[in-house]
Amino acid sequence: MRDIARWSPPVFFPIGAESGAAGIGATLELNIASAGGAASDALVNVLIANAVAGSSTVLATTTGANGRASVTYNPNTSYPVAAFIMPKAGLWSWAQSYPQNGMTIQLPELPRNGPLGWWHWLLGMTNYADQRGQGIRVGVVDTGVGPHPYLQHVQSAGAFINGGADTSPNAAKDVADHGTHVTGIIAAKPTSGSKDFGGICAGAEVFVARVYAGGGPAGQEGTASNGDIASAIDALASTQHVDVMNLSLGGPAPSEIEADAIMSAIEAGVLVICAAGNGNGAPVVYPAASPGAVAVSALGIPGTFPSGSIDALSVPQQADHFAASGIYAASFNNIGPQVACVGPGVGIISTVPHSGPGKPAYAAMSGTSMASPAVCASLAAILSQDQTYRKMPRNAARAQYAWNVLARGLRQLGLSSQYQGFGLASTLP
Repeated sequence: MRDIARWSPPVFFPIGAESGAAGIGATLELNIASAGGAASDALVNVLIANAVAGSSTVLATTTGANGRASVTYNPNTSYPVAAFIMPKAGLWSWAQSYPQNGMTIQLPELPRNGPLGWWHWLLGMTNYADQRGQGIRVGVVDTGVGPHPYLQHVQSAGAFINGGADTSPNAAKDVADHGTHVTGIIAAKPTSGSKDFGGICAGAEVFVARVYAGGGPAGQEGTASNGDIASAIDALASTQHVDVMNLSLGGPAPSEIEADAIMSAIEAGVLVICAAGNGNGAPVVYPAASPGAVAVSALGIPGTFPSGSIDALSVPQQADHFAASGIYAASFNNIGPQVACVGPGVGIISTVPHSGPGKPAYAAMSGTSMASPAVCASLAAILSQDQTYRKMPRNAARAQYAWNVLARGLRQLGLSSQYQGFGLASTLP
């Protein structure tokens, strides 16, 4: 089974946390607000420590229309250690230590100074172009996509759930927000003058395959099976004939059926790019660690997010995680010899599902899930300009050529290879 590779905040307690009840007797009520008023529909995870048992429990709830969220716990044995607030859209997430009953937490608004963000500049982009990446087909295996007004050009490759394949028109609709965020990093086409952030290769043809059924805890995406992921890879390679493919998902155990699907995709000329995982120094997850896959870890830059945000928890304590320029390898990264390269992956602002009136929805997320599509899209932007590549037959030599193009553009940052692989990706040939 595979989880998405969006980073969740760590639990700072000596014993592993478990989701569940924390007793009754006391209530922690929090008021979540922004400059625009109450922050409704925000996910709030409260870490409750049990001082007697030496354990901890994470209680999940959401804010109502008034911005309030509450959990109950037993004050004789337990106390709130932290609250992690993840708003729906438009606001930075927040990590509040030792929250107090009745506290109001003000979430800062996300910047709207696009179409380029710091992650575009880091990849070598100096301007946004709707046509960048034209002629290249990009596949995405994720929680689905949309609806979103800036992703209307993205095409559905269907849903692959429980061994079945659904190719109906709305089959790839996002069951969470992860897939829409990933796809927006690649391909968002904001309205001119909106100051919303654009995709790295917005001119590419993008096909999204959904492999998550949804219905997980607190409305999350749940997990995806290895077989369904393999089916999605096969479909994108053999039916949509994509050139590059992004998988921002993973798990600790290898899967033969996934590995076979990746090798088949390579033989069909597809380079498969995967998130390395967010296990805080654990080994690289699968399928990123599978033979032939390109494993991507995440970078951050201090000052690109508020100091109290969840994203700020990605700043490492170890000096060897920082390059001389101040760029750092995120503390949540999985590490190892399988890491091929790095891309921007901390506090990335991209699209999340949106319909109806109001500003098109954006949210900030961190994780190797964000770094992987940034690398994938950067490669697509380069390949679109490479006439030799575009004339090659769809076989393993074409996938190898794509890797060679990616590798030639990687920029060494001076970090250990277990953190950066061969370096930082670029949109420049």
